[in-house]
Amino acid sequence: MKIALATGNYKNVVGHPGRCKGFIVYEIEDGKIINKEERENTFQHNHEHGHNHNGQGGHGTMGQPIAAMLQDCDYFIAKSMGQGFVNQLQKVNVKPAVVENINDAETAALQLVEYLKSN
Repeated sequence: MKIALATGNYKNVVGHPGRCKGFIVYEIEDGKIINKEERENTFQHNHEHGHNHNGQGGHGTMGQPIAAMLQDCDYFIAKSMGQGFVNQLQKVNVKPAVVENINDAETAALQLVEYLKSN
């Protein structure tokens, strides 16, 4: 299983995937990390573009290139993500997960694996 996480320093989980520094991708087998890959977020945006005010924030397709870059993953973890990005992930069959109280990326990935085993 491959789990990607939004990161600012390749150690901790952050929110807003469109503005994060990059992504950590862990490959996990039998509850253990067997590979770690760091992917740079070359699609960062800085919110200096126009926003519409229909509740979508103008981000309907903003996450498309990021989702495409992560389409080889099974899950994506971040501290927050908008519905538009969630929709883009789901289009490439990546399941979104939000963590609020876990900072360490490795811990977040392994806890997701444990959660999936028990449910």
